[in-house]
Amino acid sequence: MSERLLTLVVEGSAAEQSRVLLADFHRELSLFLNALNETDRHLTGQREPATYYRIVDLRHSSPATVVVEALPRDPQIDVSTEVVSAFFAILVDIGRRGTLSEPVSAALLNGIRDMTSPVGRSVSLVRIATDNDYVDMDKAFRGRVIEILRPEESYPGSIRGMLEAINVHREANVFRIYPDFGPNKVSCHFPAEIQQMAISGVGSFVEVRGILKYKTASPYPHEIRVEDIEVFPPDDQLPTLLSLRGAAPSATGEISSEEFVRQLRNASA
Repeated sequence: MSERLLTLVVEGSAAEQSRVLLADFHRELSLFLNALNETDRHLTGQREPATYYRIVDLRHSSPATVVVEALPRDPQIDVSTEVVSAFFAILVDIGRRGTLSEPVSAALLNGIRDMTSPVGRSVSLVRIATDNDYVDMDKAFRGRVIEILRPEESYPGSIRGMLEAINVHREANVFRIYPDFGPNKVSCHFPAEIQQMAISGVGSFVEVRGILKYKTASPYPHEIRVEDIEVFPPDDQLPTLLSLRGAAPSATGEISSEEFVRQLRNASA
């Protein structure tokens, strides 16, 4: 069972007698959970995490400590121990090597970086621990994450997903798509001339084409400079196989469809 457990330790600043502010504690817990969920997605390639977490120990005495246990949502798809192990291994890579053993999503690295934001100000310590090891997410750790995130590459390409959020306030012109596989979300920056197309795509499955941006440490794009959008119709508006019957009566030439299929089978035999 110990391989399913992770401990989060948060200690407040000296000015607060090491007591943690509620806002900081809530933020660290949320970012901790988000980072675990991103690790889950990184391992499975699925948008919905296969693992959930329950608190098995909670101590207020300084420093504040929370122990969580990873559990599978579906016993047939149990990656809970792999998620715990992979997440902690990433922290070890960052904290002790300053490099990653394998590519990691930019969303996960950004979440880990954000966990270190209050350290040195309203928080004096953030620590992630297993039964026999721990990593302190201090200022030096934060610096290593930032360095890993810094290199970026750009390539032309496309990506598909659900367009579920858009912001055109003060010409921000950005929306997010949520692919079925790969990154959990991708930020899409679009020019004003395709604003109406972007707005019409909200709530639809779309293909976005343009310049994809990748963090060198990540296998997936995190952003795209949009050049074109294609909005796909909902499933209930797509033609059925029955409705296509007879749509191309001359497709087989002068022979019957049965003879056409027979010739195809003979050719492949």
